Amino acid sequence: MTSSSGDWSARANYWRGDRALGGHVRVAEGVLTFEPHGLERALGGDTAFSTKLVDVVRLSRAPRSFRVPRRRLVVTTRSGDEAYFLVSKLDSVIRRLAVAIESDGGHVDVDLDPSAPLDVPEDHPDNSRLMNWVFSAWGHVVGLTFWSLALVGVLQGSRNRVVLIVLAALILFSGWRAWAGFRRRAAIRAQLAEPRPDHE
Repeated sequence: MTSSSGDWSARANYWRGDRALGGHVRVAEGVLTFEPHGLERALGGDTAFSTKLVDVVRLSRAPRSFRVPRRRLVVTTRSGDEAYFLVSKLDSVIRRLAVAIESDGGHVDVDLDPSAPLDVPEDHPDNSRLMNWVFSAWGHVVGLTFWSLALVGVLQGSRNRVVLIVLAALILFSGWRAWAGFRRRAAIRAQLAEPRPDHE
């Protein structure tokens, strides 16, 4: 969407840790912003992003990964902060952003195939209440206990082979999700204990 003044916006997902917030990136009055849509805000995803265009020093494409199979836009600011956005027509958005930055008096490096490894945000879990509830290990511990008791009951009764296979699969899944949930919680504790780096 483009206005007569040259301001424009595009649908985007903005990564806050391992949570991708839906909304729009917008260029207006020399500022690049991300605004989450109403549903995300209602679910605790109220993190916005805002930086002056002249403070953007690098635009790049994050490589694809197993968890995010599409390339993302990486915006790097003068302070060293990085913001990751998933947008349609990525190269077109990068070109439009570069033009807007240069028009506003800034200078930006465009790197469409970065060779250096990127510290992807999904390696740093989002500590919001919603995400902690979704990935809670304790719910899966309860599930693991329930399915284990159900398996014991089946073993003492009919020993139906199909039921045994289904219950075994549910036990393995619940155990894996519980392990992943406790691991995620440990990663959050570790990142909260790390001091935020000071940028020049």
